[in-house]
Amino acid sequence: MTATNPAKKFGTIAFVMDDRLSREKKNLLSRKIDALRPFARFEILSSALTENELLKHLEPRSIQLMLLPWYRYIASKKIEAFYGLTRTTGPTCVGYFGDPVALYELGESTEYLRSILLDFTNLSVAETVSLFSAVALEQNRSGIRPLLGGTTPIYTENWYAGGGTPLGPRLDVLSSIPEIRQSPEWQSRSSSIRIAISSFWSLIFEEGPGNEG
Repeated sequence: MTATNPAKKFGTIAFVMDDRLSREKKNLLSRKIDALRPFARFEILSSALTENELLKHLEPRSIQLMLLPWYRYIASKKIEAFYGLTRTTGPTCVGYFGDPVALYELGESTEYLRSILLDFTNLSVAETVSLFSAVALEQNRSGIRPLLGGTTPIYTENWYAGGGTPLGPRLDVLSSIPEIRQSPEWQSRSSSIRIAISSFWSLIFEEGPGNEG
């Protein structure tokens, strides 16, 4: 049996360091990148490269994923078109942050149809690998299954405007799911779960497309 080289799993990743980070944060980020090297080949690009220079660097190479500091990712206007607007196939470009970023700093919109920002501040290496798998591999770019274990049960429900069961009974059904009801850890998070579901409900049916008023 021939062993598969794990470095080929995610292909080649182009990485631009965030020069705004402190030396300590840069060291932490570098260690996380080093921990990810078994899963991908990394090309570390100079932060001094302009957007046009990045494109010239990428054109002749086979890059599966490019990582930009979040502020450069948001400001980019040409790379998205170079990679393709939908990003369902082929290479893709995502942003990352190695320091906490306030929501207002991100602005209201970007040039991207679907903005993707990876968290290098709070996530563990294992969690970061899962995110890399979801954005670097084409077959994993839709749905939530790629982010979960193979045996993880997934419960779904379609929410339609103008009818159906109100929110209260839905929250009760959610609390009765065996994986939540039988787990002390999830039971301790029941209030947070209800708040999250209520927020989604409000976003859709009070402020979003489900509001028929």
